[in-house]
Amino acid sequence: MRQAIEDQPNKDDYKLKLLEIYYANENKDKFTAFAQDLADAGKTADRPFWTKVSDMAKEIASDSPLFGGTASPRHEKPKTPEPAKTDTQTDVA
Repeated sequence: MRQAIEDQPNKDDYKLKLLEIYYANENKDKFTAFAQDLADAGKTADRPFWTKVSDMAKEIASDSPLFGGTASPRHEKPKTPEPAKTDTQTDVA
């Protein structure tokens, strides 16, 4: 499928089919990564196309920031929370 996409990059049906394969196999990581690649290429502006992608994402990648979730994007490291202060630690000004 990737070869077909390479050979005919304007065929959105091939891109959707690849996402459908990832979706059917419950491969969240590959689904999200390819959807991010498509978003980076501007495919979110194609509303009918992106609606189909989003519909699949509701089930497989609903926590992805790309689809309104709160998980960390793949290009960023998760933020490390600051340790909580104990009763013996106080701020002295």
